[in-house]
Amino acid sequence: MKQTFFILVVALILAFVGGLVSADVIDHTNRILPATTPYHMGILHTFDPFTSSWSFYCNRPGAGPGTNDQLGIVVNMGSDIRIIGPKVYNDDSNFQVGIQGGETGKIIDLGTEDDVSKTYGCSNCFTGIKFSSDGVVSVLDKTKNLKPIDLTAMTVDHASIKVGHIYLVKISNGNDDTALFVKFIATSVLYGANNAVETVTMRHQPMYVKISQSTGRDCSGHVDLNSVVAQAETGISLAVIGLVATIFIGVGNVAFLIYYFAFAKGKRGGVYGTLQ
Repeated sequence: MKQTFFILVVALILAFVGGLVSADVIDHTNRILPATTPYHMGILHTFDPFTSSWSFYCNRPGAGPGTNDQLGIVVNMGSDIRIIGPKVYNDDSNFQVGIQGGETGKIIDLGTEDDVSKTYGCSNCFTGIKFSSDGVVSVLDKTKNLKPIDLTAMTVDHASIKVGHIYLVKISNGNDDTALFVKFIATSVLYGANNAVETVTMRHQPMYVKISQSTGRDCSGHVDLNSVVAQAETGISLAVIGLVATIFIGVGNVAFLIYYFAFAKGKRGGVYGTLQ
């Protein structure tokens, strides 16, 4: 009877823990990211081999040091955007998107918050931009209605760098018309010689992503713990570990009490019997 009792307790613990772990596995599929997806700061440095590009979804430099047979080589790890100096496209320094092999990108400059507000009647325009299930990009106006944003001018892979301007970025990869869709605002710009941009700080939020190891958007490799995925997975892992530990301790205490009252009591003539 004792053996059967303990087997049942262990089986219940394993079944419950197994259900918890399977329920908390992150589904890495194509998805529209929720509006609660964190806003992060990205920094582009023209002359740095790693931060000269940026990965929006993983919130980390878009390049990193190679490993194994690629030692000493700078490799792409989800490079989405970089700075291009003056005289390439126009007289300004430009953002360029879709810079990894096999990918193309499009970017549109919506202007400043005031510009977008005048066009769409929004009060918190940058944070009010949404990506819907039908692929329509809209912004919440002052009456809380969604107004579609005109993307007909989103046709090229570059746009002049202008502080305070809001940008939308679309990355395509092979047959995937949309592999990534991001909004960002250039919060600060540092100029160097010949009025060329050397550093740009961006506040960004990914709105749609297709997870893919080949593009670096599975966030493997040198993952920055500030990344969207790393934060989510680390938080879930710690929560599961803590919950499992609590369950084991609680169930263990219950099992001990049941055993004590069911078996030890009979042997000693009562809970408060004199110990021999």
